[in-house]
Amino acid sequence: MAPPIIAVAASPRHDPNVIELKEIVAASAAIQNMLLAAQALGLDAILRTDKACYRKKVEEFFGLTDQKYLLAFIYLGYLDEQPQKGFQTRLRDKNRLA
Repeated sequence: MAPPIIAVAASPRHDPNVIELKEIVAASAAIQNMLLAAQALGLDAILRTDKACYRKKVEEFFGLTDQKYLLAFIYLGYLDEQPQKGFQTRLRDKNRLA
């Protein structure tokens, strides 16, 4: 079965009082929150921002105009195997004064 995919787009408002970049950054923060929520639910999530986000056919499929941006795809699913727990070094073991 193919994994579910979430397409995330930003559509900044055309308002002189709104900075377009800030709206794109807010959508990016929403992406991070979706990734964290997926992990909390036991899902694996992969963020993809490859060339597919910028293809004309993809933009047309989602009805995106010049003022709307497809930022990323989030692929969701379950891992076949759980990854091994990584080794973590304590900060005080890394932080030394000369």
